[in-house]
Amino acid sequence: MSSPRIPQPVRKSHSSHPGRGYTPIVSMRHLFSLTLALMLAAPGLPARTVINEIMYHPVEKPAFDAAGDPVMDLSDDVHEFIELKNDGPEPVALVGWRLAGGADYVFPTGTTVPAGGYVVVARHPDRLEAIAPYALPPGTVLGPWDGGLGNRGDTVRLEKPDGSVEDAVSYDSALPWPIGANALGAESDWTSIDESQHQYRGRSLERAAAAWASNDPANWLASPLAAGPSPGRANAVTVTAPLPVVTAISAVSATSGSTLIRANEPVRIEARFSSRGAGVQTVQIEYFKDETNATNEVKSTLPMSAVADQPGLWRAQLPAQTNRSITRYRLLADHGAGPAPASPRADDPGSWHAFFVSPVRNSTRAQYDVFVSSASLSTLSSNISRSPRRIVNPDPPGNLRESWNATQPATLVRDGRVYDVRIRYHGSRYSRNPGRNSFKIQFPRYARLDGLEGMFFKDKGDDHRIGSQLHRAAGLPALSSRYVDLFLNTGSVLQRLEVPEMDENHFEKFAAAQAARFPGSAVEPTGEFYKSTGVVPFETAAGIGA
Repeated sequence: MSSPRIPQPVRKSHSSHPGRGYTPIVSMRHLFSLTLALMLAAPGLPARTVINEIMYHPVEKPAFDAAGDPVMDLSDDVHEFIELKNDGPEPVALVGWRLAGGADYVFPTGTTVPAGGYVVVARHPDRLEAIAPYALPPGTVLGPWDGGLGNRGDTVRLEKPDGSVEDAVSYDSALPWPIGANALGAESDWTSIDESQHQYRGRSLERAAAAWASNDPANWLASPLAAGPSPGRANAVTVTAPLPVVTAISAVSATSGSTLIRANEPVRIEARFSSRGAGVQTVQIEYFKDETNATNEVKSTLPMSAVADQPGLWRAQLPAQTNRSITRYRLLADHGAGPAPASPRADDPGSWHAFFVSPVRNSTRAQYDVFVSSASLSTLSSNISRSPRRIVNPDPPGNLRESWNATQPATLVRDGRVYDVRIRYHGSRYSRNPGRNSFKIQFPRYARLDGLEGMFFKDKGDDHRIGSQLHRAAGLPALSSRYVDLFLNTGSVLQRLEVPEMDENHFEKFAAAQAARFPGSAVEPTGEFYKSTGVVPFETAAGIGA
């Protein structure tokens, strides 16, 4: 690492198939704005100081010392950092320069980034320097900064003393950006990655070409899993011009143009590549019909056609499918070295997009289709019927048996959109059994339904639903609920109570609603959420009757 001269810093306030899971149909919300931005952005830029690496969501699993106390407060991401690179032939003095946007930091007098060198700014410099694989010399990391980088997307600007912007990046955690940079993209149940091996690191956003447009998502790659992020060092990939990436993709009925696809309607797939598609020679679509109880389905391939009057747009039509069928697909692009995964990206946590054929139903309630393999249902049943049933000895402390809450892969569909989820049976410690068809659903980080990490389908009645409404009317952060129709595999419709998990996202929505309900009041900040995983009788805990 080329170490900057650093005086004292100045702070300024301010599926049923493992591995298939992927956001099925990505919205075309980036289609026009992003394409226009890329068309207007000059691909070649003069030598300058650029934002070269962004760690916005490190892997941070709770850790405890021998006494059972937390090693550190992880309520906010502790190990975030931003790396700058001087792409020019002369040193650059950063006096009066600042980082703005998600992170707010003014560079102190005397800070210089050498020609071809790097400067690393961290949210907590001491914590970053303590990460052995980074090998950062003590005292070389700048910071701390004010604020924090958003995990779902944010903007980072490098501004000169006169306020002009030297460089800026507005990243996202979804397509077309590298999804793996969002704390590996998904939890270990979806990735099968041992997160403990990547504690406090994970994967960062690394810039591929310093002289290429900063906001082109093709110019950013997730750092390699094995090597990890590279603060203060060259990135894993350095190129003159990055390969184009898919910036938007959609699947619609070729008959009606609707995203709600019906039986016997061919399906039109459209994908737009960045940089006007330059360098893309051919594009293919690989697809198969997903069978709930199979993992070796036969795959088919069709060529996609470039749309002549719309540079970068490719199109193909897939054959019609039957009601309640799920079709998985991915794009393979040839940039001169043969077909290779283009969307999803090769290192994204999910390998396939998907679309669903929605049957015509008359119910006015929200409808969910859930598919779980027979083998997974058998495993879930075994998980809650073992001996000891729920806890392991000694009792107390009555620790949960690991398989009690273990999940299995499943596929959930709502409004035609496919989600690859994890599922388990739900119920109290006394009445959790398969016959109730009561479930908990968990969503991967890269594809949250309504922003939720989890939700329940409960076999509860009006007492449960109305009780929650009374609490909410009293201004308490109670769970919201509604009746929905649940179609499990090929079974008849089940009326279930949909209840979102009470997590940070749910509380944030409640706090925002309360602030809107009482104008002038502040939005209540989100605190820490805890849940007991065992039950210790009071008299034993207090040392009574021992």
